[in-house]
Amino acid sequence: MDDAARLLRELRLDGKGESTLQNVSKVANRVFKFAKRRLQWHGENPLEGLDSSERPKVSVSKRRIFQGSELAETLAAAEDVPHVVELRDGGPGVMVRR
Repeated sequence: MDDAARLLRELRLDGKGESTLQNVSKVANRVFKFAKRRLQWHGENPLEGLDSSERPKVSVSKRRIFQGSELAETLAAAEDVPHVVELRDGGPGVMVRR
């Protein structure tokens, strides 16, 4: 098993979600592309050799958007997270300051 497949397998075993695996894969892939393009690195990108069965499988579902006071309520319920939430005037949106 190569390094990229092993990393993804270990992340899955640690309980990481497929979206997290996709993010890790994207960042690593960009690092290898940057090294090749800007640093004249001539190695192989191990992510390119992954089988489709090894790649992250992210479902395409609609993301839920907080409505009304849901974001403020969620942040208020979070433990050990210092925060201030202000609803922006003149339109939808929230500013979160730490």
